[in-house]
Amino acid sequence: MCDAGPLSRALMLRDSGIVSIVGAGGKTTLMFRLARELSGAGHKVLTTTTTKVMMPTSHQARVVIIEARPAEVLEKARSALVREHHVFAGSGPHGSQGKISGFEPEAIDAFWASGLFRWVLVEADGAAQRPLKAPAAHEPVIPIDSRWVIAVAGMDAIGRPLDDASVFRPGLYCSIVSGHVHPPPRGRNARLPSRGSALSFPQQGRRARAALRGTKDSAVSLWRTGQQTQQGRDRHRHGGPTRGGVSRPVMP
Repeated sequence: MCDAGPLSRALMLRDSGIVSIVGAGGKTTLMFRLARELSGAGHKVLTTTTTKVMMPTSHQARVVIIEARPAEVLEKARSALVREHHVFAGSGPHGSQGKISGFEPEAIDAFWASGLFRWVLVEADGAAQRPLKAPAAHEPVIPIDSRWVIAVAGMDAIGRPLDDASVFRPGLYCSIVSGHVHPPPRGRNARLPSRGSALSFPQQGRRARAALRGTKDSAVSLWRTGQQTQQGRDRHRHGGPTRGGVSRPVMP
């Protein structure tokens, strides 16, 4: 069991790996809270996304790398990790609202395979700031080497109408929960392994709820595979980052 702190223990994170966070209502907060705990324990951590997120604040990430080429991200991360344990990476600006685009799932797997990071934390879904969402056909976008998939839902949706203000794609959401859609949509990268266990933390007792306090009012469920692919283990053990020149300095 990872002993970095109460949140990682509650989520039963073991050893190292890719953690993908999906759903709505607290993904970004949970990702950076977990990064702070793991990096504070001396673990090398990358936070990133396969969709888009708001540019991190200096409190969320002291080192931000904005670079479209994965090889350049690894070069800059190698330099930054000499002095910091946590690095955030995005591929470039998205629109005019301060959001940052992420990377394809294959790039996330390559970041993990580089061996630079003990943990790669990925926001692998988008919900347009709503507490609930229904996935489109291409969602969520989960890297194949993910060892944990954490699903989040905003508890502030309780008692509110299932409308556009509370739910991303309310019509589809109502169809799914009423059983009119069989099966619910699954994205091309939503490939949960056949072996694993599903856990729902609102029913897991006081210790888990206390650990999750401060990550927004969210319900959290976890799919734990207990293993990553053999290819992923081999790449992480033997692989090294692709080398390349640095075209832009790491942003502090």
